[in-house]
Amino acid sequence: MPSWPRLATRVTELRAMGRLLPHAARALRPSAPWNASRLLAERARQDPGGTGLLYLDRRISWGELDRAVDRAARALQEAGIGPGDVVALLMDNRPEFLLAVTALSRLRAVAALVNTNATGRA
Repeated sequence: MPSWPRLATRVTELRAMGRLLPHAARALRPSAPWNASRLLAERARQDPGGTGLLYLDRRISWGELDRAVDRAARALQEAGIGPGDVVALLMDNRPEFLLAVTALSRLRAVAALVNTNATGRA
């Protein structure tokens, strides 16, 4: 049973942003005062060196995630993306996917996710 505490720690870490939800109380949406971007920024402020994302052999801290989202948001903003815009996102499941969605949230824009696995009639 030595693996249980480690697993519990990882599950707890994955839920770290969710712990802030009681403060939000309302649904997360781009125009809301509490969106995914703000939750990430708050977590990065509280624990910048803590593990924010584990992907294959990569460990990305909350602070690194927040800075990467800032860079992506600036690039999107320079491309003309702003509040209320809808941006189609076609990308494999990888950390950059989460960064792109959260960067759009930071700009109060919306990601329209394109699913290439959908076939046949809608």
